[in-house]
Amino acid sequence: MWAFGASLDEDRVSFSNSIKSLTNGNLKFPEAGQTFDYFYDVIEGKWTHWDEVVGDYNKEFEGLFENLVVPTADTTRQNFLLDLHVQAKKGMIFVGKAGTGKTTIISNYFTGLDKDSTLTSSMNFNSYTDSAAL
Repeated sequence: MWAFGASLDEDRVSFSNSIKSLTNGNLKFPEAGQTFDYFYDVIEGKWTHWDEVVGDYNKEFEGLFENLVVPTADTTRQNFLLDLHVQAKKGMIFVGKAGTGKTTIISNYFTGLDKDSTLTSSMNFNSYTDSAAL
């Protein structure tokens, strides 16, 4: 679902409806919203809306404004998926338009990891970056 549907814009709703039509029984998606709005909670045995697990906003944040990440369903979902891939030691690509917070969310995630066991490096690209520049 995420591998093919995450990068869609106009067709996201029809893709979500197609995925919903493939599920049945206990795994049937809720009717409201899109498939991307839910995750399957294996402990509870049910679909849970991402809004239900959004963390509290840190009012004491003292960093740069550009590094501020406000917890939303989107940032919670992206952190969850990123954490799954990091734990499995698998790569992941964040896709989206410029200015949607991809770099900030990833940077925020890695600053929260143990510095003694995690080494990170960052390389920024933009729409003008081509293979020669790389």
